[in-house]
Amino acid sequence: MKIIDKKGKLFGLINSFDLLVLMVIIAGLVFVGSRLNFNQSETVIDEQTYDITFLIEEVRSATVDAMTIGDRLYEYDTNLYFGEVVNYEYENHPVFIETDSGELIKALNDERFDIYVTVRSKAVKGPFNVSIATKRVAVGRHLTLLGRYAAVDGVVVKMVEIDD
Repeated sequence: MKIIDKKGKLFGLINSFDLLVLMVIIAGLVFVGSRLNFNQSETVIDEQTYDITFLIEEVRSATVDAMTIGDRLYEYDTNLYFGEVVNYEYENHPVFIETDSGELIKALNDERFDIYVTVRSKAVKGPFNVSIATKRVAVGRHLTLLGRYAAVDGVVVKMVEIDD
């Protein structure tokens, strides 16, 4: 018995071209099946409230004056609501000045300030990240936020989960 007969059938049962098409379809189904997550029984997304503290460095006094408790902040790229300012503190921005002897000393700049702004936000807490207004939020992440009178670029320095 020949493997491929005169009609091009494999073992006299199936056409070799049909077998090739069938194998491609099966490979595609296996690939798609391997990419699907069939474990849908666990809750993987949870909404949680966070107090997020941002450090906004080296701003003018006008920016400090524009911050007020209760201000609603929005994410810059999407203009989606990010959260409400619950606290802010500011201090003079430190600078390092070289003395005549070449030594660096720390001094405070009277014209520039560092602001620590705490924002209370509702976040989507997933298994691998926390997201607010379509942005992943984590300590060390830079975000630009808009208030009523100011737009600021800050880095997240602290995240505290609040029990509702």
